[in-house]
Amino acid sequence: MVGPLVSVARPSVPHVATSAGSVDLVTDYAAFLDLEAEWNETVDRARIPHPFLSHEWVRTWWDCFGAGGRLHIVIVRADGRIAAIAPLMRETTQMYGVPVRRIRFLQNDHTPRTDQRGTRDSSSDGSDVRPRSCSSHGASGRWKR
Repeated sequence: MVGPLVSVARPSVPHVATSAGSVDLVTDYAAFLDLEAEWNETVDRARIPHPFLSHEWVRTWWDCFGAGGRLHIVIVRADGRIAAIAPLMRETTQMYGVPVRRIRFLQNDHTPRTDQRGTRDSSSDGSDVRPRSCSSHGASGRWKR
């Protein structure tokens, strides 16, 4: 027998602010495009030695492979500047014949490398953008690295 279905609350506002900074959820393509200069400046500050997190690469990937998905990009700001970026997407897929919703990186076999990244001038390594909702759903709240 299958247990009762559990309703999961969804945030209604894709922006959270604290005294330490803020977290924004970018789901709109136009808003994603507006981030280009600031996104690339953040990648430069993080001294990422490859092009696979540049706005141009991520945008081109989305334009080519994003059909059927929805942008789910997490932007962490500290002192008004982007401190971390998690380039994610939401999609529905099949697992053992059952439709499931998942959040995953904007990547596939055509992306040799991807990551969430924090800048070297912030205290964030990007790990603060990992979902914290597991503990509220009965899981341990710990993510495997």
